[in-house]
Amino acid sequence: MRMFHFEPFSETFPANKETRHICDEVKEKTKTTYEVFQAAEYRVQQQEPLYLIKVKTDDNDYLHLIVYVLFIGLLTTR
Repeated sequence: MRMFHFEPFSETFPANKETRHICDEVKEKTKTTYEVFQAAEYRVQQQEPLYLIKVKTDDNDYLHLIVYVLFIGLLTTR
């Protein structure tokens, strides 16, 4: 298993097409049903293809995903 070395993340950005796509892929893999599962904002680590994505799951609830993008179409979450 690869150990992540967390360098500083970028500033926070509103969710974009790429982060919404990543969020949709994660939603398909989860075994939990959420009322909403929508990327709200994200930060990225420049040295690694590593995203920290804030995901809205209800009116007042959010999850934070750490997603390491291995290749296009293949991702790992922690």
